[in-house]
Amino acid sequence: MEEGDIPTLEREVNRTEDVINDILGYRPSLFRPPYGFLYEELVEKLADLQYQVIGWSVDSLDWQEDPPEVIAENVLSNVQPGAIILLHDGADWDGDRTNTIAALKQIIPALQEQGYEFVTVPDLVNIPFSK
Repeated sequence: MEEGDIPTLEREVNRTEDVINDILGYRPSLFRPPYGFLYEELVEKLADLQYQVIGWSVDSLDWQEDPPEVIAENVLSNVQPGAIILLHDGADWDGDRTNTIAALKQIIPALQEQGYEFVTVPDLVNIPFSK
């Protein structure tokens, strides 16, 4: 989405919200911009649509499909209390998330050993998950 394309944003957000509501029975209140791309008009429109913009503080870089050890190190060397870790569960048609899954088998136990607890974003930032 290009800067200034607010009608497209509103249409896509409303359609997605309708689908989520049809399936899960609630309307989400959180929005993570693709690639973390934000600009003032976008943030203002999302606020009008009653969304909280959520980013991340640790980028696993898993989209590069590096070996699991590299993905795990990207996370473990950058995590802090309150971190939001960016990982991907989807990819282009030829993408492979096998290394992400394998990295999680290293990341989760390591963080638990360090005393970290996994919570939802709404719990972390104390906002409702739905409108």
